[in-house]
Amino acid sequence: MAKTTSFSLSETALDLIATAAERDGLSKSAWMEKAAVYYALVKGAPAGHSSDEVLAEALADEQEAAAADDEFHERGAA
Repeated sequence: MAKTTSFSLSETALDLIATAAERDGLSKSAWMEKAAVYYALVKGAPAGHSSDEVLAEALADEQEAAAADDEFHERGAA
């Protein structure tokens, strides 16, 4: 389940995130999720989680976020 939090990032990081998210057709939040999971998998999945479990959870979260984005756009909110 997704949790809401906030982080302070440099302008450079924010610009990179925005550019990459737009290129990939994702929200900035979904892109950050994907990037964080990718980094965790490359560096080694967190203890107690297999990389398959982490990836499956990330994909499910991304699908949920994409469905919410679609609903948001269908309502004409963006």
